[in-house]
Amino acid sequence: MQVPSFASKCATQVSIDYMQQKDWDNSLLWGRKTLSMAKNQSDYSSASDAAKSVALCMWDKITHTEIPSREDIKELIAFLSTWAESDGRSGILINQIDKYGLLSNAEILYARRFDDVDKSEASKRRLSWLQKAERLLESLLEEERIINMAKIKFKSYDAYYILNDYSTAIDYL
Repeated sequence: MQVPSFASKCATQVSIDYMQQKDWDNSLLWGRKTLSMAKNQSDYSSASDAAKSVALCMWDKITHTEIPSREDIKELIAFLSTWAESDGRSGILINQIDKYGLLSNAEILYARRFDDVDKSEASKRRLSWLQKAERLLESLLEEERIINMAKIKFKSYDAYYILNDYSTAIDYL
């Protein structure tokens, strides 16, 4: 194992440890250090994993904050969108699918947390992210494809339910 790769793995573990302690500032600090190391090494796979780790920490912070800021959720959406597209260019499909799934969650969370956000538009954005993820499933092994399809179907159900399209929602169950 190369020393830079080992350092990156250690920084990731430190980030995860801080996240488990609900110390999101330090978790994000170490997650971003990991991301920076991976990018500096041109290790796109590790950078993608680090970006996913940072996004999960951002998600954890937002969902455990009684009143999250709009800026935090918008930052998460922008971060995930950028990295999902980067994963696509790098051919890191499973991480791209995961990031699209997190994006769909963030869209709904944003709509549910703030009354002035159009729930219908948020549901449509969620469905758009899920459709992007679904188009990538054919490239996965059967077991991964089935697991990810189940996640997409459930999230699609929720989006149609929010749109009051109950018959379509039921079709996704």
